[in-house]
Amino acid sequence: MIYAIVGENSYEVHKKINQLRAAFSKKNGASFLIDRMDESEKNIDRISEILGGNSLFSKARLAIFKNVVASSPEIFKLLEENAEMLKNSANIFVFCEKSLDEEQKSFFKKYAEKIQEVRPRSSAELASWLEKESKLLGLALSFGERTAIIDTLKDGGEITLHSELEKIYLGMKPALQTSRQNSTIFNHADKIFSNHPLAALKESLSDGFDSINILNVLMWKLKNIFLIKKGESKSLNPYVARKTAAEAALFTEEKILDAFWNSILTDSELKRDSKNANEHLERFVLDIKK
Repeated sequence: MIYAIVGENSYEVHKKINQLRAAFSKKNGASFLIDRMDESEKNIDRISEILGGNSLFSKARLAIFKNVVASSPEIFKLLEENAEMLKNSANIFVFCEKSLDEEQKSFFKKYAEKIQEVRPRSSAELASWLEKESKLLGLALSFGERTAIIDTLKDGGEITLHSELEKIYLGMKPALQTSRQNSTIFNHADKIFSNHPLAALKESLSDGFDSINILNVLMWKLKNIFLIKKGESKSLNPYVARKTAAEAALFTEEKILDAFWNSILTDSELKRDSKNANEHLERFVLDIKK
C-alpha cells in the first residue's frame, strides 16, 4: 500500500507519519519492521531491497522514504516498474516529498491509497496554532507576545515556534505571566522520572496539572534523552543537556524509542477517552520505569 505526503511543512509531515505509524501498529501489533531512507541515504539497491523485502521476524513492514523520488529518476522508474505490487502489498510505503512533477503526481494519484498535501501555514494559521500549543504548555501568551514571536520566527515554521515556546517554558526567555510558575511542571516531570513515578504523577495531578499537559512535558523530556543518546545534543540548551545526560544514562536507546512511541499512543488515548485520562497516563508512566 502506498501513501504520499507532499509539501514543505516538516512539522505536519512528522505528524502524518506518526498517525500512519499508530494506525499500522494498531493493526499489526508489536511485530513489524520499520525502514527509513532520506535523500542523503538514497541507494537504488537498498530501496529495491526494501520495496521487495519481507522479514521472517515481522508480520509487516512500514517503509518511510523522504525526498527520494523527485530527486532520482532511477528510483521513480523502479516505483513505476513495481507499482501494482506496491499498491496491493500488505506492507505500507510512505513517500514524503517536498514537491512532485506532473508525471510523479499522476503516478501517486493512480497508485497511492492516499495523497496528503502539507503546505506551510499562513501567518493567521500559525497564530492560531501557537495559541493552542502555548495553552497546552500552560503559558498565558498575550496577543502581542504571540504576534512578536511569529513575526520574528515564522520562516522557521512550527518546529522553530515550538522550540521558542520550550525556551519560554524553561525560563530561558523573559518570564511570562502564567497561571503557575513555569518551572513547576518540570519539577513534577523530574520526579516522575525518579524511583517513585506513580506517587509523583498523583502529586502533579493533585496540584492542578491536567494529563495532556503532563504528557507533553514527559514527551519533551524523552525527546531530549533520545538526542543525548544519539550524540545530537547541540540543539539543546547546555543546562538542559547537562541535566538530561544523567537521566539518559538510565535508558537504552531501544527503551527510549519504545517509550516515545508509547507516549504517542497515550496522547491518542487521552484525547479519545478523556474520562479515563489519568488511568491512561498512569499506565504510561509505570511503563517508562519498567
